[in-house]
Amino acid sequence: MISFAEMFNFYLLNRSVLKDWTFIVSTKESENMDLYEGLEQISGIKERLFTPFSNGKVSIINDRILQRCLINNDSRARIFRCVSFDTQTVSYIERYYKNGIALHEGFDTVLQLLKGGGMGIDHIPYTIENLMFDLSRKYSVERTLFAYEMLVGENAGNEKVCWEQVRAIVSMYEREEFEFPFEIKEQYKMIYLSLLKMSQIQLEHQKESVEKKLKIFVEFITTKLYRMMQPEINLAKVYFSKGSNCGFFGKIHKGNKNVLEQLKNMTWDLMHLRFMDYSSMMFDATEGDALIPYFFTYDKRLQDIRECYSLQALAINPHTYSVFPIYVMVEGIRDILQEHCTFGKHKERMRQTPKVDTLINECEKDLLKLILQ
Repeated sequence: MISFAEMFNFYLLNRSVLKDWTFIVSTKESENMDLYEGLEQISGIKERLFTPFSNGKVSIINDRILQRCLINNDSRARIFRCVSFDTQTVSYIERYYKNGIALHEGFDTVLQLLKGGGMGIDHIPYTIENLMFDLSRKYSVERTLFAYEMLVGENAGNEKVCWEQVRAIVSMYEREEFEFPFEIKEQYKMIYLSLLKMSQIQLEHQKESVEKKLKIFVEFITTKLYRMMQPEINLAKVYFSKGSNCGFFGKIHKGNKNVLEQLKNMTWDLMHLRFMDYSSMMFDATEGDALIPYFFTYDKRLQDIRECYSLQALAINPHTYSVFPIYVMVEGIRDILQEHCTFGKHKERMRQTPKVDTLINECEKDLLKLILQ
């Protein structure tokens, strides 16, 4: 769909089927929502703060909006904004709380978001990154969340209440019966595996064409992981095209003994981008029509590859916890995807279970041989 009017008509005709769903579509005109409206006064905002959508203009349709259109001729979407920060920015926030000193040029932008941006703060990506594989970091996480609460929480300034809230959050992860969702762990592993394979292909097939390298990667993803993973395919295309000039992969080169650790850190960067797709579902309908997640980072390398993870559209059903992201395709991958990912092939592959841990071990060994030879 390319316009709100088109979305409205289609939704109305299929209302009985679609009534539990919210659709957010990136459109050229801000027909019922400009995602940066009200944030224009914050300097450098579009360079450092971004949504999962391909631009700041979207059209949103669900049953509530449809009813307002029919009854009041009001198509304006009511959104709730929620922002998460990369780990580097989070560390600046904690240190700012301790000594009141901004540690980065442009830190005023963060303070405006925290105190006057009209946004909720989403700490879940930060806690997942720091606690999913290592609970020994819980004390550091507590201190950071405490700084958040003291600065912008409902009980900002009340140390006792803020500590109680922070302990309640972290203690949830400490319970014996608590398990991080399998899907989150599996997604982390698959993204890490994708980065391993991209790096291996780039180092091993440097003289091959971009198309050849991309075909090798897509075949691996579809026949070994049995998944599409389109954002990672987008990223592979950008990496293979730019090579060493792709800043996100700047530390992936021969002789780097710490390459695996750096790839794991890069995986968390990409997990933050991926997590935005799913955080849209964590929404109380009484707050409005939809939750729009935002992500803030100072990392220029991450900003440069954000297009690879841009959404063309997002379908959300909070009743069934269903999320369907439709990603933008970067130029040059459509033909390769059509060759390897026909609907019939993909449907059959999705029934299979990949041996992710085995593949990770194999790819780590193969990459280290190339790096250290």
